[in-house]
Amino acid sequence: MYRKAFLLSLFVNSTGAFCLQSTIKTSISLKSQNNPDFVVDRRSAMIAALATGIFTMATAANAADDDLTRGGVPLTPFNGLAFQYRGNGKNGLDASTLNEPSVSYIEFLERIDKGEVEFVEFMAPSGDAAYATFKVKEGEIKEKPIRIGEGYPLEDPEGWSSPAFVVKIVKKKEVPYKFTVPGLARYSN
Repeated sequence: MYRKAFLLSLFVNSTGAFCLQSTIKTSISLKSQNNPDFVVDRRSAMIAALATGIFTMATAANAADDDLTRGGVPLTPFNGLAFQYRGNGKNGLDASTLNEPSVSYIEFLERIDKGEVEFVEFMAPSGDAAYATFKVKEGEIKEKPIRIGEGYPLEDPEGWSSPAFVVKIVKKKEVPYKFTVPGLARYSN
């Protein structure tokens, strides 16, 4: 992965430098014909070549960054950033502690990517419990909302695990959601 990005940036950089060099030579020859006192020093040419190289390398690096893995390791909120986060020992919710049906967090993410999630309800205050309502396929009956279980991130004040990541994903995918205060839910219409 990194090798491909490096080779792509090297190719783009060398192509950009070649084009820049020929452009500089052309502009120098045109300007020197019109103005015999015109001189381009090496420093100006090198700065222009360096700026072009930096721009093309950044463009190539951004173009190769879309498979959500780095060196074959899937990105997570814990390893996807440049910082070395501590306190990330929690691996999310353990489904064996639940006394209700649930769907794994991985399956929820796959289904939200496919556009199969209709609505998500987070339980206040932090969203540690969430229920997903899936879209009804043709010929099926509508099911009750199901708890997002195994692997669901729990709020950890001493670490980096948080349901806020799930809220961000749901919002980004434009799936309707709400926060519900469990004790007050029975008073709503």
